Amino acid sequence: MKKQLLFILSLITAGAFAQDVTIKSLSTKGIIGVTEPDAVVKVDGDLDGIPEDEGMADSNGNFIVTFAIQKSSGAKLWVWSEIQKTKRLSKDTKLERGDVVSVTIGTDFTATFQAEDLSNKTKFYKATILTTNFNIPVARFDFLTKSAQDDSKGNITLFNSVGAGLGLNFGEKKVIYDDQGNVTEQDFSNVVGLHLGVLFSAGTGEDTNNVFAPVLNLTILDFQIGVGWELGDVATNMSGTFMTVSYAIPLYKLSRTGFFTLSEKERKSSGKRNEDPGARSKFADN
Repeated sequence: MKKQLLFILSLITAGAFAQDVTIKSLSTKGIIGVTEPDAVVKVDGDLDGIPEDEGMADSNGNFIVTFAIQKSSGAKLWVWSEIQKTKRLSKDTKLERGDVVSVTIGTDFTATFQAEDLSNKTKFYKATILTTNFNIPVARFDFLTKSAQDDSKGNITLFNSVGAGLGLNFGEKKVIYDDQGNVTEQDFSNVVGLHLGVLFSAGTGEDTNNVFAPVLNLTILDFQIGVGWELGDVATNMSGTFMTVSYAIPLYKLSRTGFFTLSEKERKSSGKRNEDPGARSKFADN
């Protein structure tokens, strides 16, 4: 503790001759930043005042410090530059994750990183999403207000409307990353869901029947069973209540992005795929 206080005090007292350090990128493998041209940048990971890693800034002040030993998650670093034997304390920085992200030191900050390299990976999650969907009622059964003479309970119609609505779905989400660790594609496979929407159609010619009906559907995979209430034209002796069997067409099947993830939990991930060593991070081989 005493060594740390003496070290910090020595850096502060040297502040009049100090060189500012700006960190642009930070990872558990190294640091990229800008300081005074030709300055020596040093990094102390155990706060004992003895630098464990250092690098030299070029004539424009740009520097790269690659750690000899990869830092662990949660490590705190002191980073400073030296020129003419003066030191400057740049920042007390905390590493929480591991991929390189862009950060600029101005005020106090905690940089957030990801512990694993996501480049060229495919990951799978158990996820709950909010989505929009179209649905096509294959069959609709309208209930009668009272049984007919032939004891039938209602009438059935086929493909008499279309629908759209919002859904809450639980299933599997797949995310594919490129060689830079950026998301290039994501998809979702539904297991079960609950959808609220509206069925509608307008009659033309001799058919003047109009359909406008809220409907609540239970969705299993892309198959829906629902119950609805007709607000449009209701035939004589019909109650206005009906059941439907529908096929759902989620928007994410068309655009791959038409959903919002409410929660997710990683299930599994694949290994590397088609890795190009030349496209890896500057710190990837250290």
